[in-house]
Amino acid sequence: MKRNDLETFAKIMAVMQEVFTPNTPVSKDKTTLYFEHLKAHPIEDIISACEQILRTKTISTFPLPAEIESRLKLSEEENMDFRALEAWGKACDLIVLGTRSTGDEILDETIRIAFGGWEKFGQTDPEQESFDRRHFIDCYKVVQKRMTQYGRQLDERKSILKELLMTKEKIKKLGGRHGN
Repeated sequence: MKRNDLETFAKIMAVMQEVFTPNTPVSKDKTTLYFEHLKAHPIEDIISACEQILRTKTISTFPLPAEIESRLKLSEEENMDFRALEAWGKACDLIVLGTRSTGDEILDETIRIAFGGWEKFGQTDPEQESFDRRHFIDCYKVVQKRMTQYGRQLDERKSILKELLMTKEKIKKLGGRHGN
């Protein structure tokens, strides 16, 4: 999540509070604590995990961060399997069409790692399709995870840089010439 997701996250917390602990409001500190604990995940995934908790939790206690985290991990794995299987189908379709590059970094990197490139992928034995599919899916999940983590690191760095630049501009406006 990014800082600008805090408002949406607070609304999610309010909904869960209303369902699980209607007589106990969620404090700003609790919201901040949960936000900090879960900030490594995209807000869309947080929303999905909390919706699952709302549908399935049977005990009327406010979900702990660990409960949300476990739903996130479950969702991530299911999503990764689904995306990997989708990518397998796309790769097979592209081979039939004679296309050898997609512009999809994760798919292209997976083909390179799993098979040594598009040309070799196109030469695989159709009788080994189930083995090749399983190998592709395993590789795809590793590549996807690695690239997703790298993307999050870049987003965090960009966010920090943006905050630093804003601070520098504020200092300039106050008449200081720090950092020049």
